[in-house]
Amino acid sequence: MKSQEDIKKITLKLLENACSFYNLESKNQAGSLNLMQLNSSINSELLYSKILAYLLNPNEKHNHREYGKQFLKILIQKGIESDLGMIKEVYTEYHLRNNRRIDILIKTNTSTIIIENKIGAEDQIDQLTDYYNSNDEFSKNPDNVYLIYLTPYGSDPSDNSLKEELKVKLIENNRFFLFSYKEDIHDWLNSLNTKNNNEEVLYSAIKQFTDSIEIYCRMKGINTKMHDKIMITLNEKLKEQDPIEKINSTIAIRDAIFTAATHQFILDYFLALEKTIIKEIESREEESNLECLKDSKIGFIFHQQIVTFTEWENELKKSSRYLGFEMRINDNIGIGLELQKIDSLKPKDIIYGIMNYRHKETDEIAELNKNTHYELKKDSDWWVQYTQGCEPFTKALFYNEVTSDIINKSAKLFVDDYIDAYNTMKK
Repeated sequence: MKSQEDIKKITLKLLENACSFYNLESKNQAGSLNLMQLNSSINSELLYSKILAYLLNPNEKHNHREYGKQFLKILIQKGIESDLGMIKEVYTEYHLRNNRRIDILIKTNTSTIIIENKIGAEDQIDQLTDYYNSNDEFSKNPDNVYLIYLTPYGSDPSDNSLKEELKVKLIENNRFFLFSYKEDIHDWLNSLNTKNNNEEVLYSAIKQFTDSIEIYCRMKGINTKMHDKIMITLNEKLKEQDPIEKINSTIAIRDAIFTAATHQFILDYFLALEKTIIKEIESREEESNLECLKDSKIGFIFHQQIVTFTEWENELKKSSRYLGFEMRINDNIGIGLELQKIDSLKPKDIIYGIMNYRHKETDEIAELNKNTHYELKKDSDWWVQYTQGCEPFTKALFYNEVTSDIINKSAKLFVDDYIDAYNTMKK
C-alpha cells in the first residue's frame, strides 16, 4: 500500500500532466464566438426576457408555433392537469396599475402565465404577491393564473416577495412553479427545431442564447471529449495502484482540475480588480471632499492581514479559507470582499461589506450605516454584510471570463462604499 503522501505526489504529477494535455488539446478545439458575451450582456435580465418572449410568441417571425406548445408541456410535466390552451399573446414589461411590471406575461385562450425572470437581482418587497393579487387586470379567469419564478438555478423567492401563506396555497393548487435556466430553459431550447436548411440564422440565434445560458450558469467546463481523453490517460497511469488508491486518486484529480481552474479565475479577477480600483481612486483624488482616498490601504487579505499579491497567491495555492480583497480605512475597519470557501463560487460563500476587527463595534457600525444604499445583515461577529452589495462580484465570479464591465462596476462599488463607511466613521 502506498502512503497518503505518495498518493498525493502521484496525484499532483498526474494533474500536471493533465493540465499540459488540456492546454495542448485546447489549441485544437473549434473556434467560437458568443455575441452576448462579447457585448457584456450575458447576464442581461431584460434581454433574456425579450428573447424568451420572442420564441414563445406564435406571431413572431420565427414561424414556429410549436415552440410555445413545447414550453407549456414543461408546466404539464410539473403537475398541471388542466388544459393550458394555445398561446395567443406574449408581453414583456407588462404594466400594472400599482406600477409593477411583469417581466413576461403569456395569455392563452384558457389561462394566463406570469413569469418573473430573476437574473442577479434581489426580490422586491411583495413583488410576486402583488403580481398575483392584480390578476383581475390581465385575466378574465383568476382561477387559471399560473406563476413561474425563473432563476439561473431554480431558486426559491424570498419570503418578502411571496407571502408564505399564499405560496403554500399556490403550490397546493399547482399554481406556482420554480423554473431554472440551467435545466428547464436549457432543455427547452435544445428541443427547438428549425424546419429547413434556410433557417441558419434562427438556428444560430437559438444556439447563441443556449450557449450564453451555459456560460452564465457555469455549464461550460472542460470539453466532454477532451475530459474523457484526459481521464483515460490518467487511468492508464494509475494502473499500478490498487483499486482503492486508484479511485481516490481519480476523484482527487478531477477535483484538483476544477480547483485549479477556479483558482486561476480568482487570481485574474482580483488582480484586475486591484488595478481598476487604483485607477478609480486616481480619477477621484482631485475632488476636495475625497481626501480619505489618499489614506486608504489596498490589498489582498488572509487572516485579517493585508498582504502583497505574491503572498496572497501562495496562500491561495494552499487552498486556505477566508481569502479576499480589502480597502482599509484604519487598522480596524475596511470595506472587503471575502471568499469563505476557496473551491466554491456560490453567492452564499461570498461575503462583501464592512469588516471590523474590533468585534464589539460591529453592531454600532451596522446601525450607523442603515442609510447606505444596501440593506445590512449581521453575518458574523466582525462582518457587517451587505445583502445586495456582492452582486457585481457574484456576477463576475459566475463568468468564465472577467469582463471589463463587471470589473469597473466592482471597483466603483468598492470606492463608493469605502467613502460612505469612512464618512460614517467620522460622525
